Amino acid sequence: MKKFIILFLMVSFVFGIFYFKNSSENTDSHLKKLVIYSYTSFQSPSGPGQELVSQFQKFCNCRVQLVNAGDAGLIIQRLKLQKETRVDLVIGLDQLSAVDAINVTGWKTLDLSGVQWRPEASEFLTAEFVPYDWAPMTFVYQKDIIDPAQTLDDLLLPRFRKKLSLQDPRMSTPGLQFLLWVLDVKGEKEGYKFLSQLSSSIYRVSPSWTSSYGLFQNKKAKAVFSYMTSPVYHWLYDKNSNVQPMIFKEGHPVQVELMGIPDGCKSCDLAEQFVRFMLTPDSQKILMTKNYMLPAIVGVSEGTPFENLPKFKVRSMTRSSKLIKNKKKIIQQWFKSIGG
Repeated sequence: MKKFIILFLMVSFVFGIFYFKNSSENTDSHLKKLVIYSYTSFQSPSGPGQELVSQFQKFCNCRVQLVNAGDAGLIIQRLKLQKETRVDLVIGLDQLSAVDAINVTGWKTLDLSGVQWRPEASEFLTAEFVPYDWAPMTFVYQKDIIDPAQTLDDLLLPRFRKKLSLQDPRMSTPGLQFLLWVLDVKGEKEGYKFLSQLSSSIYRVSPSWTSSYGLFQNKKAKAVFSYMTSPVYHWLYDKNSNVQPMIFKEGHPVQVELMGIPDGCKSCDLAEQFVRFMLTPDSQKILMTKNYMLPAIVGVSEGTPFENLPKFKVRSMTRSSKLIKNKKKIIQQWFKSIGG
């Protein structure tokens, strides 16, 4: 009898779990679903994605699915299959990859009147693509290990020999930013000549920002092309104030991260709600402290360690729009110059 009771309880317990699990799934299936493409670091445990989704789901009465679609280049490749693949919102394009994205699929237009933009972000606001954070680009170094460059030409000095970590412009938007920066400052002819000379200063050209920055963190490279905001991470979590951004007299390019709603979306209304949610002060603070980028709206970074970044000049990058139209050509020339 005792064995029968124990067996009955075990079966009831298993059935109860099965029933509860299926009841929960059935309940969730009635909720509207929002599918978001984003990049790896956005939705990693240390990134902002999971916290943002958790906060949004508290009031949206919906389920949000984050899809790791890779970096901006891979996101665009996946969008080519949009008719076969569900996507409601894309997070993680930038002003360079948006040029390709607009040619791959159609995008919903958005009216975001009333948002108080920072001017550096609003410059890249269009009807289809919305900025959510941004940062100037530069080389990051440790001041107790190497003296900084103040001009691009300084990077050719002997102290930088085999010291620089760069990214492949074919796969990395920071890598493409560096290439465009050089060509904008020097012009194409002198720019490629400079890159040929720079090859002796390069420790390695990596396929991604993550692997490139890892070489700097492991002290294999003494300086890495990155975001001017990257040192804030080291100030806060490594307690290492030696990590600093280089300030260049030529001015700095900026990378602006963008989001957009493909016109093949199914939960278009939810996608627009999430776009607006990303631009609230609370969401912008999450992005700032987990993406280590500057906010797209005013009144968020005041009183934070980001205010301790040195003064810098943003370069207008007037040649970029023309150069990016010939991206394949300039990348081919990059490799001829660098020797890769």
